[in-house]
Amino acid sequence: MMGGKAAEELIFGAKNVTAGCTSDLRQATGLARRMVMNFGMASADGEPGTLYMDVDDYAVLSDEAKHDIDKKTQNLLNNAYSKAAEYLKAHEEELHHLAKALIEFE
Repeated sequence: MMGGKAAEELIFGAKNVTAGCTSDLRQATGLARRMVMNFGMASADGEPGTLYMDVDDYAVLSDEAKHDIDKKTQNLLNNAYSKAAEYLKAHEEELHHLAKALIEFE
């Protein structure tokens, strides 16, 4: 889900990213939050997460708990974005060919 934004930044530059990736970012954020709250997955640092908490419970949490969840969620998103950007950079030539073909045949 983070690949769309990473690809747009690589192809068009960071200042020219379209709104097209907004839906992907919304979905990625929701998934990352569920990973933290529902599945106890924290981040690459190995810190354990909450065992199970429904996403609807977020509103009743303390500010400290919300901050912790938000931080872990952001870490997951940052790691996913970094991996996507690294992969796309390694395959930049293929990405440019694909982007050109999509524009040409769209």
